[in-house]
Amino acid sequence: MPKNTVLAPYPEPLMFYRRRLQPPIVAIITYAPLDHDFRGLPNEERVRLIHAIIDKAMPWCLEDVAFWPLAVYSPTPITNDVAEAAFVRVVAEFSPKYILDFGDCISAFFVNLIHTGHHDAPGSPQTRHVILPSLDDMLPDNKPIKKAAWDIIRGLTP
Repeated sequence: MPKNTVLAPYPEPLMFYRRRLQPPIVAIITYAPLDHDFRGLPNEERVRLIHAIIDKAMPWCLEDVAFWPLAVYSPTPITNDVAEAAFVRVVAEFSPKYILDFGDCISAFFVNLIHTGHHDAPGSPQTRHVILPSLDDMLPDNKPIKKAAWDIIRGLTP
């Protein structure tokens, strides 16, 4: 990108998330109903579960983790193309080590990261897409699925 290029601001519903991002970011967490949990009617069980995962399974503190939605629920709609471009831009800007994708909701978005050079390769320092079971599949207390997710997360290096 040329030095004098000024990027357009993020659409307002996404600015809610962008304002909270502070480097360094080790991991970006995403899941389909994330925006409902942050700006809508949160599912309390899901919110408690994601906090438990961060507190007990992840090798990072909360300040090293960011949340980014793939869709926002707003009176001002955001198209999939705009949401995808914003996601790719955040990954490019912050270069997280991991994207923790609960429920495999960004595989299609990740194809664009491959094309822009931000996708991981074996031994690469670039972003790694980690697909995890959905948070809803872990609820109310699905121990086998929860254990599988926690084992994957615990295996990630800080």
